[in-house]
Amino acid sequence: GAGVTVTPLDLSIKRLALNDGDIALEDRAPARPVALGLNHLTVSVDDFSTLAKRPVHYAVRTALAQGGTLAANGAFDLDAKTADAKLAAEALPLALAQPYLADATAAQISAGTLGANLPVKVDWSKAPVNVRVSDGDLTLKSLKLASSSGSGDVALGDARIGVKQIDLAGRKAELSSVETTGLVVKATRLKDGRIDLAAWAQAPQTAQARADARAVDRAQRQAAARKSHSSTATHKRFWRIAADTHAFGFFVSSDSAVSQWRDASDSRPA
Repeated sequence: GAGVTVTPLDLSIKRLALNDGDIALEDRAPARPVALGLNHLTVSVDDFSTLAKRPVHYAVRTALAQGGTLAANGAFDLDAKTADAKLAAEALPLALAQPYLADATAAQISAGTLGANLPVKVDWSKAPVNVRVSDGDLTLKSLKLASSSGSGDVALGDARIGVKQIDLAGRKAELSSVETTGLVVKATRLKDGRIDLAAWAQAPQTAQARADARAVDRAQRQAAARKSHSSTATHKRFWRIAADTHAFGFFVSSDSAVSQWRDASDSRPA
């Protein structure tokens, strides 16, 4: 009735420990299911309480069956609805993310690993949940990207990305630095004037959709060419590349960068 007072659950655990556990996960949401195995899982929780207004300390560490390790330690406060963590990842295979990128880009990750050291703070006291990352870094090793058609590819020996801050709720990210070594880029200007690497910014298309898109693009180019030719007999197309690293607030340095460019367009065949 109205006069009944519900007593909140009073549960206290001085220490909870899980050692050498194994968990098999499968995500069937992507078009290609993703299997993930957590091996040698170790979890520890100290001073847990559902009523006490104090932080609960925890530590988690595991090795992935697909390669790499992942660890996190920090504290969470159920009363304040906040948590913090220091995430450390080593040699996580980037190919695990490919099924989640299949509908967003035509690029395919064929090799590479990810490492990370990221301090994270989470606040779920109000909506939306606020997740912030600050003063961390990401490392990429032996990254290889290619298109499903086999045209164009990018390889990277090593990269270190300094993270100043990331605000997931605000969808904002600030990088403090980007350092790369061993960058190799292979690109081709196709017969219809398109750059093969530019297709990576688009979602993959079926063969029929690609053919239809090329036909429309070709007709538009021909119409533009006829219009241009009527006004001037000599018209040259120039490439213009502009980059302003200061606008992004990070310093870019590269070593041993290699680019391979091939022009197979009708106007200037290779």
